Amino acid sequence: MLFYDDVNDAYKYMDVLNSMMQNDTYKKEIGAFVINLGSGNEGAIVLPFYANEDRTSFSDLYLKMDDFTRRVEFGGIDYEVNTLIHTHIYNVSSGIGFSPADGALSSGIGVPLRIIYNHVVYSASSSTDQKPIKSLR
Repeated sequence: MLFYDDVNDAYKYMDVLNSMMQNDTYKKEIGAFVINLGSGNEGAIVLPFYANEDRTSFSDLYLKMDDFTRRVEFGGIDYEVNTLIHTHIYNVSSGIGFSPADGALSSGIGVPLRIIYNHVVYSASSSTDQKPIKSLR
């Protein structure tokens, strides 16, 4: 796992890895927790992706849901998780490739996911609710 104290640096790292995998037969989703660092600042914990597939990641395996709060521990410190983010490969059939599994995960954690697709970060909670929030180019 990699810790970033600036979520934008994590976005860039994930976008570069995603771009490198586009022309490779070894495509994997890359997932991360977007964490609350206080005072409106967000960081990220990028998760290992060796077990992921081209359309699946296992970020929810690391998440604790206690009393309806989203928490994750890293380096002995407990962080509030604002949301989950993951990459989508570029050749999806429509939109940013928001899947039923993405919808279930967003519903399960109670907040929109963030998805990096084609060098843009989106906030998405359904196949019809997808808003670009940051260009990475």
